[in-house]
Amino acid sequence: MKFSYQQWQKLRGLRKFFLSGEPNHRSYWDSEEILALYDQTFAVRIGWRWDAAIRQLQFLKWQPTEKTLLDWGCGSGMASRKVLAAFAQFENAFLIDLSPVAEGYAASMAKAESPATSIRTGILPEEPFCLVLSHVVGELDEAGEQHLAQIVARASSLIWVEPGSYTVSRKLGTWRDRLDWPVIAPCTHRQSCPIPAPKNRHHWCHFFAQPPPETFMSADWAEFAKQMEIDLSTLAFSYLVLDRSAPPSRTPEIARNIGSIRVYKAFAKLQLCDASGLHAVEVTKRDFPAIWRALRKGWTPDLVQVETEANRITKWHDLAGAPPPPPHGTGPVGRGAAL
Repeated sequence: MKFSYQQWQKLRGLRKFFLSGEPNHRSYWDSEEILALYDQTFAVRIGWRWDAAIRQLQFLKWQPTEKTLLDWGCGSGMASRKVLAAFAQFENAFLIDLSPVAEGYAASMAKAESPATSIRTGILPEEPFCLVLSHVVGELDEAGEQHLAQIVARASSLIWVEPGSYTVSRKLGTWRDRLDWPVIAPCTHRQSCPIPAPKNRHHWCHFFAQPPPETFMSADWAEFAKQMEIDLSTLAFSYLVLDRSAPPSRTPEIARNIGSIRVYKAFAKLQLCDASGLHAVEVTKRDFPAIWRALRKGWTPDLVQVETEANRITKWHDLAGAPPPPPHGTGPVGRGAAL
């Protein structure tokens, strides 16, 4: 990342807009240079979010059945490239953005990485398609949401990844409840999302992606973190995957851990979401010493099956298996970075 002062300024300008929460009425993709700068920096971090979401789908043994993909609001095309790399059945990919420059850049990158896939830009597919959405909900005004609703209505499945901020996550939850489709992830149930309940007003559905270990040994990424004032170890995201053709039944006793974990001297606090709602639970060092030590070192469980007494976990089964703690950082805390 040997960028000039002017290039760093362009990246700062992008970040400032992304964090503003303002609707995007005109494209900021006005040149291939800015797209290339973005694709080497912010888009890579977005790709790590997509990697984390796709790993969960692979664990659930779910994949899209369509042969056509639509990346709406494609930007540099990182999202569609990740999906095309993960699911080999796609024969066609359609890329749409406010900016023809972005469409062209995204198409060229997709063709280079997925040469067997037919890549087209600027038009909607007529056949059933998997809709890919990435980092768009924060840029939509009311008219933009109505336009997106028309696109969503034509899709047969949906993979949607967003930053893990409080506001964006709750907007994504609103979309989840308004779309009456079978939910693949992150929900383990078909009931309404419990997050909007007044008692849960301080919570939001978000997770943490782990950057590759080599990121923390890279002088380039260290410079990027310094220039953008970003904590590389904290990468929060929210996501939503729906499939019209999926069976509606789910296993109600399975819960998903959401948000940050608070680790104290003798116990740790988690937020588990399942068919009965959102639950604040504790896992004690005395009952589960290995789990407590892993949590203290930064490990984050995902899907779990537990039994509790008075909000204290008495039985624990981690459905994804407990990986070793990450080698860098002390684990995610707080709200996480927006980009």
